[in-house]
Amino acid sequence: MQLVSAPIRSDFLLRTSQIEAVELYNRMIDSADNPKQLIETMQAVDAQLPNTGGVTTPRKLVLCLFPSFSRAGQLHARAIGALRSTKLALACERFRLRHGQFPESIEQLVPDFLDAVPLDPFDEAPLRFRATDEGVVIYTIGEDLTDDGGSLRRREGEKQCRDFGFELLRPELRGVKIIDVEPPADD
Repeated sequence: MQLVSAPIRSDFLLRTSQIEAVELYNRMIDSADNPKQLIETMQAVDAQLPNTGGVTTPRKLVLCLFPSFSRAGQLHARAIGALRSTKLALACERFRLRHGQFPESIEQLVPDFLDAVPLDPFDEAPLRFRATDEGVVIYTIGEDLTDDGGSLRRREGEKQCRDFGFELLRPELRGVKIIDVEPPADD
């Protein structure tokens, strides 16, 4: 007697993969408005998906559709952090233009320049702000979830900065002439 294995139906495998993929997408969509929650959800999705040999064919299809979820969540939070840091940096610069100096604290920007202090997408705390002799530093703690005091420069051997944001220098330190007043209308 000769045994013949039945072929695996590709439509069944594809349908199984589609259902699993939709469930994973729904989990990510449900948490997309909160970057911190999105990172946690994507890390859970990464942990749920096997990344070793012996993966069944339907799971292989899902793995092809979903590369590194946790990294995608971190990049999304990083983009949100960059936008929020930019908003805060612009408010600081507007404050400087009006008052002739940078604010000493982030609270000085509310409500004239900001409705509220933007939150760090990585820990949902207010964005970090530090006044320095040269100006101000505005930053988010980044993926390592550690406040490195606004270390915005990459250290040797590191792919990215530990914290990220902006360092705004006083105009006399910027190396270019900044025009704070509009030119006369008759020019």
